Amino acid sequence: MAISTALEIARRWPDFCVEFLFLVVFVAFLLFSFLTRGYATLVIKKNKKPE
Repeated sequence: MAISTALEIARRWPDFCVEFLFLVVFVAFLLFSFLTRGYATLVIKKNKKPE
């Protein structure tokens, strides 16, 4: 059972790699956009002169 499972994973390993890479890139992009948006609003608030 374990050998057949290992063979199945080995056969589908490129698919797993691609899916994992896509997931990592997607999460990194979301995090990056979230951080840059937060930083931009922070800078705008800090640079805004008081009325």
